[in-house]
Amino acid sequence: MPAPKSNKNQRRVSADPVSLVSRMNGFGYELFQVSEERDEEVAAFCHMLDVLRSAYPHSDRSKNAGFVWSPSVGPEELHQGLGVSVKVTVISEHFREPLTFTCDGSSTVDLLIYQTLCYAQDDLDHLDVDLYLLKVCGHDEYLNNSQTLAGLEFVQQCLKFDWDVRLFLTKRSSISTELSRTKEDDDMLSTLNHGILLQERPIKQTVTREALTLLLDTFHNEAESFLLSEVELPLHVERLVQSVKALCSSLAAVETPDVTSALNQLPACPCRLQPKVLKDASVLSVRENREKVVEKLTAAILDLVELYCSTFNANFHTTAQSHSCTAPVQEAGLVNNVLSFNVHAAHRIPITWAASYEGFFLSCSLTHGGVELCAPQHTSKQSVSKYLFHLVVWDQRVCFPVQINQLPRESQLTVTLHASSLPPPGGAEEKGKQRRSIEALGWVTMPLFNFRHVLTCGRKLLGLWPSAPGRSSNARTSSPNFSQPDSVILQVDFPTSSFEVRFSTPPPAEFCPQYDFSRLDSISQIQLQDVLHKKAVFWLTVEDRRLLWEKKAFCQAESAALPLVLASAPCWQWACLPDIYALLRQWACLGHLDALGLLHASFPDQELRRTAVQWMDSISDPELLDFLPQLVQALKYECYLDSSLVRFLLRRAIGDIRIAHYLFWLLKDNLQDSQFSARYQHLLAALCCVGRGLREEFDRQCWLVSVLTKVAHKVRELHCPADREGLEEMKQFFSVNSSCRLPLNPAALSGINIQSCSFFNSNAVPLKLSFQNLDPLGDHINVIFKSGDDLRQDMLTLQVIREPVGPNQSPASASHLDHRQEEAEL
Repeated sequence: MPAPKSNKNQRRVSADPVSLVSRMNGFGYELFQVSEERDEEVAAFCHMLDVLRSAYPHSDRSKNAGFVWSPSVGPEELHQGLGVSVKVTVISEHFREPLTFTCDGSSTVDLLIYQTLCYAQDDLDHLDVDLYLLKVCGHDEYLNNSQTLAGLEFVQQCLKFDWDVRLFLTKRSSISTELSRTKEDDDMLSTLNHGILLQERPIKQTVTREALTLLLDTFHNEAESFLLSEVELPLHVERLVQSVKALCSSLAAVETPDVTSALNQLPACPCRLQPKVLKDASVLSVRENREKVVEKLTAAILDLVELYCSTFNANFHTTAQSHSCTAPVQEAGLVNNVLSFNVHAAHRIPITWAASYEGFFLSCSLTHGGVELCAPQHTSKQSVSKYLFHLVVWDQRVCFPVQINQLPRESQLTVTLHASSLPPPGGAEEKGKQRRSIEALGWVTMPLFNFRHVLTCGRKLLGLWPSAPGRSSNARTSSPNFSQPDSVILQVDFPTSSFEVRFSTPPPAEFCPQYDFSRLDSISQIQLQDVLHKKAVFWLTVEDRRLLWEKKAFCQAESAALPLVLASAPCWQWACLPDIYALLRQWACLGHLDALGLLHASFPDQELRRTAVQWMDSISDPELLDFLPQLVQALKYECYLDSSLVRFLLRRAIGDIRIAHYLFWLLKDNLQDSQFSARYQHLLAALCCVGRGLREEFDRQCWLVSVLTKVAHKVRELHCPADREGLEEMKQFFSVNSSCRLPLNPAALSGINIQSCSFFNSNAVPLKLSFQNLDPLGDHINVIFKSGDDLRQDMLTLQVIREPVGPNQSPASASHLDHRQEEAEL
């Protein structure tokens, strides 16, 4: 649940002592418990969400109606229906018999309400049309009073298929607004800790503060015993090393070089047999030498705890953190140093790899929008070593032939772990004949500039994703893999300095040339037209890109050519951006479909994507619903958690329940993608911060889907008529919940007709379900529930084909619950 907020501007990143009495151990350090949003990027995202929500207070009825508005049509369909006569039947509790009117398509809804009230009321002097609304019979959606009849999608469908336009007149005050936001919702602080996400996707918890405290106490006791030991020194060394190993094991099984260096000052013991250990154990007979070892070991462990906390966002910290930015700033465009970093080791190497592979090495590449900025750099080949754990140590500096000022802001570093597979057991002669194949074992991608556009620095732990052949590079996440508890962890040390290297957005150039296409010579015109006719970036050759960028000043009359021109830009470094931004500012506004193309992975530039979203801002709500599946996929290509696209989607979801409803299930569907699940969890939690009523409705829908999934699995396994026990569970669901909306649309259900339920005899054995409509004036709602297949192709097909299939039925629609579940309305 969101936390109460007393001050919108209060600091989110805070460190509060565990108790009033500080817990100090023998080494004089303290563990603090910090807020859940200790991650700076998440904290900044929550602050953005607070600001965004504050622009839509609950008192703004235009953006907080609490019910679903009936969708409108586009300008072309509206124009076609303006001169058409519409026969409308209005039902109401205010009069006994339904009233039938014949209206012009250009008539507004409030005029129809006024005509209806003239028949129902005698006193017309105090008549206020705004107190009434018209509801679509059988659907939980209402007509906007200012809308024309021809501009409503429902009316257009009725005209197209010769259906009756049946509406119900009701007072606005009698409409249920359980989904509306309240003052309590406005007063709640945005938080990304919602139980709705953890029910189906449990996240492996980091080590707790209490458990780590016990391990630190054990280490402290063993260190004290080691310091006081006069006899049996090997035994005390063994126990001390065991306590260090237990600590490192709980801290993601990472052994930093500082820990290794400190342990190397101890003699060999059974749990750590390494050649680089103290040879002369008599040195430790002097207490002063033992104190130096303990001091160095303690400092190394505290640094490891700090590294662990910053990597895994634990709920504790070794010291109270100061978040004031006092470091001087250096503009990235002025830094001439080349990009370099040190690769220390790969931790948590599976023991099976030691027996199956040899010659482990790393391939490091720099990319921007999927394009390599230079040739990949490789480390030397190393074998698996056994320290406290199995790891591969390189301790090697990687240096790219690229200066910092040549790096685009959205540059990404991709590191891939390779190894040569060992041949199967056999004779030496056979082994020599066999070719050693090199396999990619894992990879990780990270942005070089963080969400504040500051160049990364310091020690980083990066969890590797397992390599999967055939996965598109455009669909790779820029987040490390910490969702799998056994992922290999790479330790990389970036240079640190006394100042921050920040990439500031340069202003557009003052001049951008623009010429008429006719001024080109005839040969160039033909060549350029041939390139522009290719439409898609995929088909552009190197020569095409050179020609487009060279002749970009002649292409501005063709607004749809902008994606092709920008894809042909030779570089996106800081010095080149003013000319690109000037071109972007001068270019004619793109249509919504063309602007969507600029949100592809090939265009990671933040300013470009902000402009594309700005061009899409005028899109209508019904048209946005059509684009929403693609926009949710485009979220994968955003460099950071907060972006213009995220703000756009959340802003539109706050103002329209139908969009929020559809967005919720699209985000939930993408939780199945392990690489991007963390990002979609954050966005799903942000959507749930909108209001308690909507959040509780989503909970009910998730419950309904889980019950349907159980029934579908039983029916498919037994291949018999619908499982009655499961359907009885459905009845129990509706006995607890008086109503629930379908995931595929906000239609309200009040129960299930068990006798009308069956299944289809296809491979996936889809269920045919019949739900009772909460609206007594509506028919039963028939639904197909399909589970067990990859249904993404079905979803795309139903997105393209949205035609009604018979009388009294809505256009074919579907909700993709996840990539193996789907619900379609008949």
